[in-house]
Amino acid sequence: MALIYENTATSLINLIAEKLDAKGIDLVVDGTTYIYIDRKTGIKVVDFKNGLGPISSALALNGDLIEIGELVQQALPGVVLSDNQMSALTSFAHHIGIDNFTKSKVFDDLTQTPPDYLAVPAHMKRWRVGTSGGSKKPKVRQDYVDRRKYEGVLFNTPDAVEIGHLLKNKSSATFAQLASQLITCNLQYIARGGINL
Repeated sequence: MALIYENTATSLINLIAEKLDAKGIDLVVDGTTYIYIDRKTGIKVVDFKNGLGPISSALALNGDLIEIGELVQQALPGVVLSDNQMSALTSFAHHIGIDNFTKSKVFDDLTQTPPDYLAVPAHMKRWRVGTSGGSKKPKVRQDYVDRRKYEGVLFNTPDAVEIGHLLKNKSSATFAQLASQLITCNLQYIARGGINL
């Protein structure tokens, strides 16, 4: 594979892609961003001097989430967390900031002995205030409320519940929609007696 187009097509790009393909390098054109992938090593080089396209934005976000996840793990040594709990905490800490996370009641819940896992979703919901538009006055934001609901439901979702399909091709799904779908997955899992089909 030499070239993956994302809303771009020119003969110059085709020529460059052919030359790179001969050297074992794929070219992904993502809007105004070019991503070069060495097929042998898997190394990716992203040229975003003309701005980020949707794929590059996702790659950058993924990198941020990995870093935040590592910081969450470092802040909670010895705390046993499932994959879904870790994902929920990473999303939460990414949104409110790692410093706020370590000062939050959620953090306190998890660092007490024994950890109070049941209190975490309720304490996540407290983080629902922010500014909007040009206003500097903080207010309850529905998008924050929806995100906290999703994170709380995800935190309580057993890893055995099949949820991978919720995240595929759902870039336009809201947190409210994801939370609703996640609740449905949990209820179906319970109705099946804890068995995935």
